[in-house]
Amino acid sequence: MKITEVLEALAVVEITFMPVTILLSALYNLLGMIIGLMLGVMAFATIAMIAGKRILKSHRARIIDPNEHPELYEVLEEITRKANVKMPKLVLVPAGIPNSFTTGMGSDNAVLALTYGTLRNLEIEEIKALMGHEIGHVINGDVLPYTVASFLSGGLVNIPLRIGKRDGTFFTIFAKPAGWILKIATNPDDELAADYRALPLVGKEPLISALQKIENAVELRPIKEGNPSMAPLYAVNPFKGIEWAESFSHHPPTKERISYIEAAWGEMNENTGN
Repeated sequence: MKITEVLEALAVVEITFMPVTILLSALYNLLGMIIGLMLGVMAFATIAMIAGKRILKSHRARIIDPNEHPELYEVLEEITRKANVKMPKLVLVPAGIPNSFTTGMGSDNAVLALTYGTLRNLEIEEIKALMGHEIGHVINGDVLPYTVASFLSGGLVNIPLRIGKRDGTFFTIFAKPAGWILKIATNPDDELAADYRALPLVGKEPLISALQKIENAVELRPIKEGNPSMAPLYAVNPFKGIEWAESFSHHPPTKERISYIEAAWGEMNENTGN
């Protein structure tokens, strides 16, 4: 058989089996994508399961005994009943300034944290308003993305912090990607949206008063230690006054939030005819 005849025969074979080859290649690529997606989902699920627990552990949070503070459970039960969401666990964080945050895997297993300063410096109606803001985040589905983003970015920032590097090139190497993670996962409008959700649950005046008191306390005693990647979790950024820490928070200014709350409250009452 001549060489040309052999080449022609091979060409026929190649043309004959080409659709099969293309199909097998497509199936192989699809299988790779499916495996990659499954591994990604498993990795995210694993991170989501441990993120909230690690955040609470880093804050030395402890569960609030219902017998110790029954009034807190009463107001939280009232808010969650109005909002038609599952009541989150309630924990206390040993920090002197008033503030709050919510963490966890979502609305079904959220954990609402209050600081010692909240119990000491805020009236019960103001605490209720702060809880309403956190429940607003639960309703809006912010808890899981904020928890995962704060955990991942916090892990990066914790590397230079552990060796005492709070500025310079070494810190920047870890801080920049941490900031990107937070920027992707968080949005300034999320705080306004949570405030909006809180209004029909707790009213305007207690919410404004709570935010003002927290803002004043933070101005007097901002957190100068700790991990600033946790800032997006809090109702008000507690790391103010530290130049490099400001970039980790996307909270709107408190004055802007108060103006928004007043406008939103007026619109709500106008729509209801009150």
